Amino acid sequence: MVIVTITNNSASPISNWAICFDYADSIENIWDAVIEANANGAYIIRNNIYNESIPVGGSVSFGFTSTYSENTVLPTFIKKVPNVVKPINADISYLVYYDDEYSLSSAILITNNTGSEIKNWTLTFDMDRSIQSVSNANVSQIDGISYALTYPEYASQIALGATTQIGVTGNAGVIGTTPTNYANEISNYLALREVDYSDGLIHNGGEEVVTGVAVLYAYLLDSGLSQEAIRSRMDYLNEDYTRRLSLLGNNSRNPAYSNGLARQINTSLDTTIETENRQRVFANYMAVCDTVAQFFVSNENIHYSSSHSEVYYGPGVINGMGIRTDCSGFVSAVLVQSTFLDISHLNSSSYDYEQGHVLVQPMIDAGFVWHEYYEGVSLQQGDIMLSSEHIEIFNGFGYDSQSNQIYSFYSWGTEYFSEPVIFGDGVYSHYSGYLGFWRYGV
Repeated sequence: MVIVTITNNSASPISNWAICFDYADSIENIWDAVIEANANGAYIIRNNIYNESIPVGGSVSFGFTSTYSENTVLPTFIKKVPNVVKPINADISYLVYYDDEYSLSSAILITNNTGSEIKNWTLTFDMDRSIQSVSNANVSQIDGISYALTYPEYASQIALGATTQIGVTGNAGVIGTTPTNYANEISNYLALREVDYSDGLIHNGGEEVVTGVAVLYAYLLDSGLSQEAIRSRMDYLNEDYTRRLSLLGNNSRNPAYSNGLARQINTSLDTTIETENRQRVFANYMAVCDTVAQFFVSNENIHYSSSHSEVYYGPGVINGMGIRTDCSGFVSAVLVQSTFLDISHLNSSSYDYEQGHVLVQPMIDAGFVWHEYYEGVSLQQGDIMLSSEHIEIFNGFGYDSQSNQIYSFYSWGTEYFSEPVIFGDGVYSHYSGYLGFWRYGV
């Protein structure tokens, strides 16, 4: 039996690791890793679904058994596997909200129609215009006209069928300049910068933890979960789960105890995953809210419609449908772009959001909860404030230069020149006549 330990001595985490070594004997069984390839004794070994990440200073181990011979020797050397980039064919579209010689407001949409989850994505493109800011992604300039977008920490994955919207604002430039030469990719393997090799011992109770992971994996598999569902849980293992996995490993011969503890770990993991997924959805919701707000503000063709009848049909509309240029048109555009509501609700009125009306169930299904409003209620960012004739999205509290409390909200209840709108009067006096608010359950 051979045990291999990989320790990350680099300055950044390693994801989707792989190593290559020459080994004269034939590997018969392997655990905590997968044989990616074997050609004439040259093996490529990659991570299993539950141990793909190695934090800075952390380690992962795997083991294998092989055919026995009197001349059996350990792997003679280990090579670093070069970074392997796998292109993917996601749908990429570009929306222009406002474009003139002085400024640009736009969005890049990545829709995952690849047949599987997209993870740790990168999008490179050329654009002969200076980018001022990007929301919902990290941006770096490769050279004069080439840019690279990478996933933010809260949204490293794009689920099958999901769309990620990235807001892009630009400085002065030529009207009509658009991104070209898109190249979206994910990294299958990150090169191992430094590798420590051990031929036998697992330290610090690691053996129990590895065993615990195996027991938890078997439990989840027996529970009917798919490989992808199991992987999503393994991605969230932290120090607390590692401690409990160690207990699980120590008692792996007691099926009743193991199953009970595995059930507890799985329940806790589910709660963690649900919470973090909601946090990612909420972050996207607020990013979309700001993108739509800047679209309304910067587009000279969009004016507030007090009659609730003016509809904008220009660039940036959703699937060719017009956007009504009033408060409810604004909020509905945000909720549709955030995929909370179906596009059929794009031009819903504030009346539709009231209790007993058409949008109550769709809002509940999307994860929102209705709350009555009264003095003393603590408002939170993203709360959709509703009166009988108006609707807006609360943004948060702050202080002005004189240390007076202020608050802000997104709205199109009149034609504002900037968003979010900042008010200095009392928040209760502002909302005292409101019915209540819809809050996303983060």
